[in-house]
Amino acid sequence: MAITGLTFAVFGGAIAPAAAAWNSPGYGPGTARGGQLGSPVAAAVTTTSAGAHLAWTAPSTGVSPGGYIVTRDGLTVCPPSTSTSCDDTNLAPGKTYTYLVSSTAGRYWVSATPLTMTATTTAGSFTLSALSPSVVTAGVGLTFTVSATYGNNTTDTAYVGAHPLTITSSVPASPGGNASGGQLSATFVAGIATKVATTVYGSGTQTLIVSDGARTGSLGITVSPATSTLELVGATGTAVVCPPNGHLSIAAGQLQTARVAVSDAYGNLVTVGSAVNIALSYTGSGTLSRSSLTVPNGTSVSSQSFNLTMPTGTLKTGTLTISAPGMSTRCTVN
Repeated sequence: MAITGLTFAVFGGAIAPAAAAWNSPGYGPGTARGGQLGSPVAAAVTTTSAGAHLAWTAPSTGVSPGGYIVTRDGLTVCPPSTSTSCDDTNLAPGKTYTYLVSSTAGRYWVSATPLTMTATTTAGSFTLSALSPSVVTAGVGLTFTVSATYGNNTTDTAYVGAHPLTITSSVPASPGGNASGGQLSATFVAGIATKVATTVYGSGTQTLIVSDGARTGSLGITVSPATSTLELVGATGTAVVCPPNGHLSIAAGQLQTARVAVSDAYGNLVTVGSAVNIALSYTGSGTLSRSSLTVPNGTSVSSQSFNLTMPTGTLKTGTLTISAPGMSTRCTVN
């Protein structure tokens, strides 16, 4: 005997409706029938820079739902529950999100027409405060607190969990030098990450900039230079040709034009507070065009350049010595 007019699907051995919507034919838990389960009614939407709070009331007509489910972009934000509110966290600041709130009954049925709610998060930022002194020495770790904020520096307590942060400095690293900051992961509790640590380099007044890609914050610091030393840079002063106690290659019959720069132990240029007089001496095969240079006050690189020329024929070797008060370095040459 054939049975017609009804469609069934089997879930785990039990007969269940073939469509999970109240305007579709079928059987399922509950006593309501098609058209009787209405959509929730919007009540309020509040946001922070990283979260949204949705609230609604029961349908104004029809059967009272057994609960509600909230989705965003097809993903369940708040699973079936009798609650008439939902919190969505770890959102991006300044972005609009769309939610669907559906009435539910039993295990299978949801309202045919969900309630659509939108939420636009507020623009957010970071507030930084140093835990260690704001004056540090290059190469020394700096520890600070990062607070996620919005509005008038209100702490965004919905900004929680681990977040990747990028830390940069307003003072870029010199060619061949170490850069301040870097990438790290910070864990936020109620909008605050404590004991965030990074290393700063260079010298002088800097601004550290922290960003998660959507919000930023800054912290002004003063960096004292590490121990100063000398190095050779190219004629334009933009590339290192011989680091402190390093090596310089000059082909036979060729010359190298260079300047002398004052740098720190991490390869970053140091601005001198008074003129620095530098002496040059060379032993070995080759010719040095001058024996002295000056790094003017308020600069990092000598105003003059010099040439070191190797003789033709078989490649020759030598040692270039560079010295100034309290500083000296050598470059082996071949």
